[in-house]
Amino acid sequence: MRVAYAFAVAVVCVTTAMFWASALGMHWNAWVLLILAVLVACFAWVRAPHPALRATLSRGEREMYLSLLSLSLRERVAEGRVRGARLATIVAFALLTAYGVLTARETCADLLYFWGPKAVRFAAAGGIDLAFLKAPEHFLMHPDYPPLVPLAYAWAAMLAGGFSYWGPLLLTALLLGLTALLVPGRGGVLMAALLAFGYAQALAAGAADPMLIFFEVAALSALTFLDAPLLASIALAGAAMTKVEGAAFAVVAIVAYAIVSRRPLRAIGIAVTPAILLGSSIAFARMHGMIDSYARGTTPLVWSPEALGAIVRSASYHAYYLPWLAVLLPIALAKQLKRAALPLLVAAGSLAYIVFFYMHADANLEFWIAVSAERVLLTPLAALAVAAAAASE
Repeated sequence: MRVAYAFAVAVVCVTTAMFWASALGMHWNAWVLLILAVLVACFAWVRAPHPALRATLSRGEREMYLSLLSLSLRERVAEGRVRGARLATIVAFALLTAYGVLTARETCADLLYFWGPKAVRFAAAGGIDLAFLKAPEHFLMHPDYPPLVPLAYAWAAMLAGGFSYWGPLLLTALLLGLTALLVPGRGGVLMAALLAFGYAQALAAGAADPMLIFFEVAALSALTFLDAPLLASIALAGAAMTKVEGAAFAVVAIVAYAIVSRRPLRAIGIAVTPAILLGSSIAFARMHGMIDSYARGTTPLVWSPEALGAIVRSASYHAYYLPWLAVLLPIALAKQLKRAALPLLVAAGSLAYIVFFYMHADANLEFWIAVSAERVLLTPLAALAVAAAAASE
């Protein structure tokens, strides 16, 4: 879990440094950024709390942890074997995904036409290439889209001396493993299985969705299992800087946390980092006349039963809705749902904004749903997996 949070914090800090350097007209230095990434990752690894050591343990949880300390050597060895088996299973799903991406079975077209070209041009320019983004022939790349993913890809290309499309594909498998590690206990195995299937079925490899879900699960786990608002704030900032949907997820997660925790001031504190980073990105795009994606909120709402039916069909993942049943069954059988309240509320909110976004499409709605819904719906599915883990503890 600490490794996953160290990775999340490092990615957010490095890409933020890259963005601000470009905004100030400074060229990137890949090795300076590497040193920054290592220092930030080490700091985050040391500071990230362990679920068993968080300050908000209930009386029952504290007694359980103390009982673990009193286990005999044989019992500790058995517990270690169980944890080792869970880790091995997560690694197996990650390797399966790696096989899928290396044999070109899961590649997302967005990598070839969207994220990849941006990363190539940014790496070559040593900064955000405004002329490339503003060119009329590149309009469909959405010049104002959140920049975290192409910035991360560009940094890797600068370190490697060139861009390789295999890198983002393999990153999908790495992100799957890290996302599963964020969820304690058997929930991590469930998360790995769901994402391995979901990424393959939705053809998500190389797109921004694995990174987005990684940040989303990091934020939910930080609030649900660790009570770590700073980590959650950084993860939500990463989500908001990864995709437009990430900003909506951040709003839903912060509002849900305020409702469940009854700590509105703390929720406002969590919102500061994502608000600053996303606000600066939108201001940068507006200053250079590149507003596009964030100007579509004024499009009229078009309620379409056919579109809603297309979303429902996409949610089946051509597997008779088994992924949803896999996460809903543990929740239905749980005796205590209080701890799962936050991810459950976030899952419901994310489903609502997904439908809202689709109903504001201006053209080719059914096509848009067909090519993207399976990836987009992985967000509420992952939130339900976190809820299942919390309910099963």
